[in-house]
Amino acid sequence: MLAVLEEEPLERAGSVLGTELGQEGPALCEAVLRALVSDEDLTRLEAGGPLQELATRAGELTGAQGPEAVSRSVEALRAVLWRALREELTDPDPDQLYELAERLSSITELLRGAAFRRGGAPVAPADDGTWVAALENEIANARRTRSALSLLVVELDDADRVVASETPEVASEMLAAFAEAVRGAMRPQDVLADEAPTRAWIIMREADGKEARSRASQIATAVGEAKPWRGAPLRVSTGISVLREDGYDPDALIDAAEQARFGAEASGQPQA
Repeated sequence: MLAVLEEEPLERAGSVLGTELGQEGPALCEAVLRALVSDEDLTRLEAGGPLQELATRAGELTGAQGPEAVSRSVEALRAVLWRALREELTDPDPDQLYELAERLSSITELLRGAAFRRGGAPVAPADDGTWVAALENEIANARRTRSALSLLVVELDDADRVVASETPEVASEMLAAFAEAVRGAMRPQDVLADEAPTRAWIIMREADGKEARSRASQIATAVGEAKPWRGAPLRVSTGISVLREDGYDPDALIDAAEQARFGAEASGQPQA
């Protein structure tokens, strides 16, 4: 964990939780290393597992505040552990290295998502498709536990006209109402995977199509009840996809949800 701190900016030193880092840092490193070789130990770090709380601390222990800082801290942890593994494996088999790298990347995304949820922050997209990797991890968890999983996309209709034709103050008020409606409809176990001012993707754990449609309807109603724009209620278009029904990988679920949203937008209905 000290090596992780060396990767962080010096100005963050004052916000590091020194005592907690000394107590929980080694435990977190050990848990990640155990998860590299054991599915049972990996499950312990996942949501609902006995080490779930420890997983959420990956950013906080190094003083990270905000999505970008949390992401950097988790990535620094991955880099440090990978460097240590390479030093220990003096003559590794190429296939072994590949499997370890893939496994460590998956665990990294698990920690990143857990740390984001602790701070109430969305799993912000990055150039490497971080939120899509997070979705892939949630799919793997759902398939392993045979639980339900749905993906919901929500987009504010006529957003470009609202932003372009109003003052910044009015436009900000409209976008804030949209964001509040989205967050207000989320359950504790939902993940706000990717949020833009006029668009959001929500990963819904343990939610079948019926539950996802109910949440989509709740969001549409909340947006419609917000302050009207030029006398007319704001509207959203939503689309959902369901694991197994619409596919088994991120690309399939994203495409199915997007196609459903297009259909809803074209039909003038709030959801499809």
